[in-house]
Amino acid sequence: MVFSFFPFSILFFFVLVTSARLVYSLSNNFTDEQALLSFKSSITEDPSGVLESWNNSIHFCHWTGVTCSRRRQRVTVLDLSSLNLAGTLSPHIGNLSFLRTIYLFENRFHGLIPNDIGRLFRLQDLSLGNNSFQGGFPAELHRCTDIRFINLHNNNLQGELAIDFASWSKLDFIDLSENHISGSIPPSIGNVSSLRLIYLGDNNLTGDIPWEMAHIAKLEDLDLSYNRLSGTIPLPLFNISSLYIVGLAVNMLQGTLPSDLGFTLPKLQEFYVGENKLSGPFPPSVVNASNLHYL
Repeated sequence: MVFSFFPFSILFFFVLVTSARLVYSLSNNFTDEQALLSFKSSITEDPSGVLESWNNSIHFCHWTGVTCSRRRQRVTVLDLSSLNLAGTLSPHIGNLSFLRTIYLFENRFHGLIPNDIGRLFRLQDLSLGNNSFQGGFPAELHRCTDIRFINLHNNNLQGELAIDFASWSKLDFIDLSENHISGSIPPSIGNVSSLRLIYLGDNNLTGDIPWEMAHIAKLEDLDLSYNRLSGTIPLPLFNISSLYIVGLAVNMLQGTLPSDLGFTLPKLQEFYVGENKLSGPFPPSVVNASNLHYL
C-alpha cells in the first residue's frame, strides 16, 4: 500500500498560514485597542460620559466615536468632536496605523500635539480646532503625505511655521487662524497646487507675502488678515481667477492695488484690505465685480 503525504502537507501549510494570519490580526487589533485605551486614560473630564462604552464589554470597533474598516477591523476614523472633553492627546494615537480621520474639534484638549501623529501615513483629515493645544506646529506632520484637510484653528500654538508644504501634494484646506504663530509664510506653500482654502489670519506672521502663492491656481479663499505682514501684495495674486474671498486687512502692506482688479477676479465676493499702508487710486474696475458683497 502506497501512502501519499502531499495532501497532508498542503493542509498543514494552510493551517500554518491561517494561524499566522490570525495571530497577526489579533496582534494588530490589540495594538489598536491599547492605543484607544491610552487615549481614554489621557482624558480628565468626560461630562457626557461618551467614553463609558470604551470597555471590554464590546469590541472596540463599536465604541462611541470609533469607526473601523470592515475587512481588517482596524480603526480608520476617530470622531469625538464637540463633546467638551478635557485632557491631553496621548502620543499612542500614532499606533493607530490605519487611521485616516481625526475629528477632535471643539473640546478642551491642552498640551502639545504629539509628533507621533507623523506616523499615521494614511491620515487624510486632521481637525483639532477650537481647543487649547500649546507648543509648536507638529513638525512630523509633513510625513503624512496623503493629508487633505488640516484644521488647528483657535488654539494656543506658537513658534514659526517652519514646514515644507511641498510634501502635502494633496492638501485642499488648511486653517491655522487664531493662534500665536510667528515668523514668515514658507514660500513652499506655492508648490501645493491642490490648495483651495488658506486661513492664516489672527497670528503674528511677519515678512512678505511670498510671490509663490500666486502659483496656487485653484485658490478660492485666502485669509492673511490680522498679522504683521509687510512689503507689497504680489500682483500675480490678483490673477487667480478662482478667488472669491481675499482677506489681507490689518497688516503693514504697502504699494498699490492693480487697476484691473475687477476684471481679473470675476468671482470675487469679499475683499478686505483695510488698515494697511496702501497708496494710490482705488481700482475703478471694482464696479465690474458683480459678485462683490463686502468691501
